[in-house]
This record gives sequence, C-alpha cells and structure tokens, in this order.
Amino acid sequence: MRSRVRMRTRPILALTALGATVLGACSADGAPAAPEQRPTREVGALQLQVTAGAGGAPTATAPTPAPSAPSGGRPESPSSGTGGSSANVGSPTIEWTRPPQAGTINAPKVIEVADTVRVGQAVPIVVHTVLPDGCWRTDGEDVRQTGMTVEITPHDARSDAQVCTLIYAFGAHRTSATFTTPGTATIRVSGRLVREGTVTTSEPIAAQRTITVVR
Repeated sequence: MRSRVRMRTRPILALTALGATVLGACSADGAPAAPEQRPTREVGALQLQVTAGAGGAPTATAPTPAPSAPSGGRPESPSSGTGGSSANVGSPTIEWTRPPQAGTINAPKVIEVADTVRVGQAVPIVVHTVLPDGCWRTDGEDVRQTGMTVEITPHDARSDAQVCTLIYAFGAHRTSATFTTPGTATIRVSGRLVREGTVTTSEPIAAQRTITVVR
C-alpha cells in the first residue's frame, strides 16, 4: 500500500516543479515578461515644425517651451525663423542648408562658440538641439575635425514612456576643438528638420558658422 502511494506522488511532484518553472517565466499578473526596451536614439533636431496635419502648413501655436533644458543646458527662449534668412537671432551669422521658415522652432544659438580664438587653445563648442517633448534628452555627439573644419553630429534619445509632456526644450551638446594654425575655421553641424503633425517626418539639414583663429 505504501508503495502505491509513493508511485502516485511522483507525477504530482513533477507537475509542481513544472508549474514553478512556467510561473517563473511570467510576470506578476501572469503575462509573459516583456523584453527590456531601450530609448530611441536619433540624430538631433535643429529645427522643429508643428503642422496642422500631414503636409499642412506650420501652425501659429507651438508646444509650450520648457523653462530649462533637461540636458542641463541653460534656459533659452524659442526662436521663430524667418523665411530665407540665414541669421540666427542673438548670434553671429548661421548658414543653413535649409533656412528656418516662419513658425519654425530652433534654438536662439544653434552653434555657440567664441568669435575669435587662439592657436593651440581648447575651444569650447556648444550645439543646441530642439527636444520636441518631455520624453527627449541629449545622448552624446559625434565629432570629427579635419584641419580647420569641425563636423559635429548631435544625438538625442526618446524614452519609451507612454505619456510625455507637450513641452519642448533645447538640449546642450558640449564638445571642444583645438586649431594648430591661424585662419578661418568652420564649425559644421549635421542634424534634422522634424515636422510633427498627423504623422511625424524628418529630413537631414545642416548649419555652420565660421570663427577666426589667431596666434
């Protein structure tokens, strides 16, 4: 009799172990554990257009700007570009491959750097991108220097949060460069023009400015 009891308990113990294994692969509510999601990394936006719909014209109302950039950059007021103008408000001339149009949001100082620097001096450079909503943050930059030309590609990342505040901000990407000869140096930034509406689209754009290097 005792032998029969033991034979019956073995399958029960096996099923119990199997059940523990299956439950271990599930979340607390019984659903399969979701794979870990990483933030979406994109080339930084240099210009943002908020449209009325897919293919619509920029609206007069844009998201409310944040009082300060979540990336640690200093607070700045938004700047609306003027069609055909290559000048950036409050800063030396910025040359664009596609100048900001009326209603376009871009940082007042897209490229922040001293007008005149010295040979052998480490020159601080700050590139300001547009963070379209509260889920975006800065995520590094690629820098390449060839002689008197510095090329910078900023990167921003968006979290996988389900709810984001409709507040844009300007993110600060900080780097530096050193020039070994006097002359005119070029700081060139590659980024994106982002259009947000019924659908979100983007296209590559670039901005650049020159500085003077002296002995």
